[in-house]
Amino acid sequence: MVRTICDKTGIPFEAKSTRQINHPEVSALLNQAARNGTYTTALKVFAACKQEGMTDIDAVITRACSAMEAAYQEQVEAKAQRKQEQRDSERQRQDARRDREWTNSILRDNGYKWFDLGFKDEEDADFTNFNAVTYGRDWHLYYGDREVSVKQAMLELAWKGDRRAKNWLVEHGIAEEMPEIEKHRQDGEQSPTQEEEEQFTEEQLSYQQEAMQALQEAGLSEEAARKQAIFWSKPHNASNDELIIAPSVELHDGRLAFPAINGEFRYGILMNNEWTGIDELLAEEELLPPSFRRQLMIYGERNKRVHG
Repeated sequence: MVRTICDKTGIPFEAKSTRQINHPEVSALLNQAARNGTYTTALKVFAACKQEGMTDIDAVITRACSAMEAAYQEQVEAKAQRKQEQRDSERQRQDARRDREWTNSILRDNGYKWFDLGFKDEEDADFTNFNAVTYGRDWHLYYGDREVSVKQAMLELAWKGDRRAKNWLVEHGIAEEMPEIEKHRQDGEQSPTQEEEEQFTEEQLSYQQEAMQALQEAGLSEEAARKQAIFWSKPHNASNDELIIAPSVELHDGRLAFPAINGEFRYGILMNNEWTGIDELLAEEELLPPSFRRQLMIYGERNKRVHG
């Protein structure tokens, strides 16, 4: 045995050889600290004890153990906090998605439609006469030719007695009140939706007839199909050429798929606001719930019938 000095604490101890630079208890504690993530804490305590000139190894070890235990507990609590924040964030994301789907279901069932009035790029915007345009997605809600906010739409529906709209207002903390359109009606003003009958070319009228048939086959009501057919027959940008026709379906990889039809009466799927062909998605059979796969096959047959 040789008498030497612990490198980490400066405390003399009996070592088996001069190659042993740390007290056995210090070495053991450092090994433990390395395993539980408190190594830096242990080093700081040993350095502080050395600087203070402590000579009692038991007191040093006790002090280091207390500090390591506190540091480890902080790590555990921080990890638990991060997991809780992740769970809260995921729950909020899911709640927001459910709320959007619920909101859009109410609006869609009552004839309200979302239109993307943004433009993909300058080339897409070249076909307009607008002085100011928005690039990227720019969603606007319409009822016929009248633009409304979601709140306005829900107030209008609640005023008509729609129970789902009434529940929506309660869930979002909005008090029921007379909607603006009803105020205009009662004041004897012309409703914003009352406009002179539009004049269409023979080509537009022919297109509207075809579009109405295709849209009704896709599941739209006669009135909804008529309004959409009129909209498609008028000049519009490419991003407004796709219409969601059914609620979203969650694929096995977590993505949401929205069945849609475009102005050429071709069925497809919108995922992350991007168009995906029916055959392309059918090729990923492992991702498809069985009932959704059957519906895609129906859409595919309709595409073949119309487009060959």
